[in-house]
Amino acid sequence: MNAANYNAAPRERHARKAGTANSPMPAAVAKHAVVSPATSLDDDEARAERRLQKIHTLSQRLSQYARGSDRRQVLRTLLDPDLYPRMHLIGGVSGVDDIAAAEREAAGERASLNGVKFLQVRSPLQGRTDDSYFLQTVREVCGHMCDMNGVDADPMALYGGLLLRLCRSASERDALEALTLWTSGQTGELLLLPLVRRHHRPDSTFPLAEPVELEMYVEGGNVHAKVSMRHELGLFRRLDLEAGVEGIREALRPWNGLVEMAQRERLLQRSGVPPQHKKKKGGGAADDAANSLTRQLTNIQYEALLLTRFSSGHKNFLRPWVYINADVVERINFGTGSSVRILNVSVPEDKNSGYVKK
Repeated sequence: MNAANYNAAPRERHARKAGTANSPMPAAVAKHAVVSPATSLDDDEARAERRLQKIHTLSQRLSQYARGSDRRQVLRTLLDPDLYPRMHLIGGVSGVDDIAAAEREAAGERASLNGVKFLQVRSPLQGRTDDSYFLQTVREVCGHMCDMNGVDADPMALYGGLLLRLCRSASERDALEALTLWTSGQTGELLLLPLVRRHHRPDSTFPLAEPVELEMYVEGGNVHAKVSMRHELGLFRRLDLEAGVEGIREALRPWNGLVEMAQRERLLQRSGVPPQHKKKKGGGAADDAANSLTRQLTNIQYEALLLTRFSSGHKNFLRPWVYINADVVERINFGTGSSVRILNVSVPEDKNSGYVKK
């Protein structure tokens, strides 16, 4: 008899003597055996704490290797899916207050629509435009799809919904917010920043961002779309920034504390706590606090981004220590209003100079 059976046998013999071996559970006991909402809430918070600990472990390793100037170990750590997840589920598009501004931004994008490429974009010297062949084609396709039999949709509402997803600045901010918590720990040795592209400075000659991929089709009387957008990011060592960029030390002073607070607030917000319990715990205030911290972090990141030293034309151009690609992919069913938005992360081997290989 193994240890488990040995330990169980006395309990079974005792139950048979008491006549309760196969008796049903009393109603009073069954009532108390149901998991209470408070217990479920505690489990959710425990899972959030474990996730927070995982982020903390990753951040500590990255900071340790950054202090030791061990770029190879940083890359190996980022390539470990157990430490750095490759896929993140993110919320809907936020931060688009002006649809006209979103349209102007989308007009400057290179793109492909159902495989047809639109790569001709006006240069800053030719003047800015509020329209492009790509957007004109999107509007025409929206009109044709809404005229199809069985489709009940407004072409302008459909076009406006697509413009929200084609706003690169909003998508980039969402990707940056999701990944900053994983790559910038308490020590703050590494800073995740976007690479400067044309949409950051529309009147400049900076390189254009990667083309946007848009797919549209009709199925079951509903218009569906898939929007894929790549954001090129870079991890910069804080020591390099402070040594070479005048005035950035003061700008980065609140960085460490903000990251630590944002990690805890955001992870508890994503822990799956039922809405009624969030309300009891002051969930609305907690959400506002998390969003406020995230906005402060992104403001610091974009303030650092727009410094001259990040310009490729500058004589002392500062390159990222590690290059990261963040692909935001969203699938939308405009008929039901449902959507799924996923952030896929990769560490491109070609940009990271062969350090990825062991």
